[in-house]
Formats: sequence, structure tokens, C-alpha cells
Amino acid sequence: MSGFCGYKNFNKKINNNLVITEMLNALKKKVPAKQDITIENDSAIGFSSPNILDKKLENTVTKKQINDNTYYIVYTGKIYNINILRDTLITKGYKFENKSESLVLITAFAEYGTKMLNYLNGIFSFCIYNSNDNSFFLARDRLGIKLLYYFYDVSSSLFAFSTEIKGLLNHNDITAIMDKEGLMELIGLRSCS
Repeated sequence: MSGFCGYKNFNKKINNNLVITEMLNALKKKVPAKQDITIENDSAIGFSSPNILDKKLENTVTKKQINDNTYYIVYTGKIYNINILRDTLITKGYKFENKSESLVLITAFAEYGTKMLNYLNGIFSFCIYNSNDNSFFLARDRLGIKLLYYFYDVSSSLFAFSTEIKGLLNHNDITAIMDKEGLMELIGLRSCS
């Protein structure tokens, strides 16, 4: 299984890839994994996928420049109406170099902003990072079939996310604390795996 994670430290610039690499290492299964990492200023995102995946599948951090903005996306899932969405964006003047779902998602975000979710039919989780305004947009499908966990702590000025809990717990500034409310939420939302 492929997965992604990332974080933003509002107080300091990220100087190396040690933390994001550790987060990605937690997502590895028993097979060797390929990792792709992007770090800009105080933000880092990464993608991990098994080396056995078909080379035609999207398994990287994808970058696209639209107008004056540079966007990056990490994405897992399947958009069932991707061809309709691509055709709609082409009629609005956008061009696509290939059939990448990631490029269509970035373009839809550039065109519609957060309202892009109204146009998506599928199972997905993704993070779009806009390096120009240093912002993240995270989303998952409405039923939560594709998982997306996040952590935010005001005192440490840290925001982190991952497709698996263990990715978050491998960030050196995040400590796992289980309380009654958290346990009830975990049981109510999803079975432990």
C-alpha cells in the first residue's frame, strides 16, 4: 500500500529530511519502498510506495505550476469521474501533459479552490501544498475509506498529517497519549488495525 505524510513547523525552517524520512519509514510494509520527499521553508511532504507497484501508477510527489502558483500533491485513491473532470477543465483552457489524476486534482484546486471537492466522486485522500502562500489543503473521501490523520498543537506550532497513525507517531515532537475520549472516538470511527 502507498501512503503519504507531511508536516509544517510554524516556528522554524526545516533544514533536513530526517523527520519526514522517519515518518515515511513507518509507512513501509515488509517490501522495499520508494520514497519521494519535498521540503520547502517550514513544510515537508513525502510519499512512500512499494517498489513492486506498476510504474504507470502515480507514486510520487507531483508538482505543477499554474499561473503564478506552484502546487505539490501527494495522493492515494481513485477518482471515478476523473475523465469528466479533466474534460471540463480542458474546456476552461487548461492543458494536461499526461493522464495523471494528480495533475487533474491540482488543476481542479487551482480552478475551484476548496469547492473542488464538490466535483469529486471516488475514494481518495490527498494533500495539496501551495508553495507560494505556504498553505496546505487536505481532504479525504466523504466516507473516510481512504484514511487521513492529522495532529495540531498550538504550543509547539506543529501541524502534521499521515495516511496512517504510525506515520504521525514517528514525528519526534508527537507523543501518543490515550485518553477515554480518544479511545471512544477510535472505536466509534474505525476498528483498530
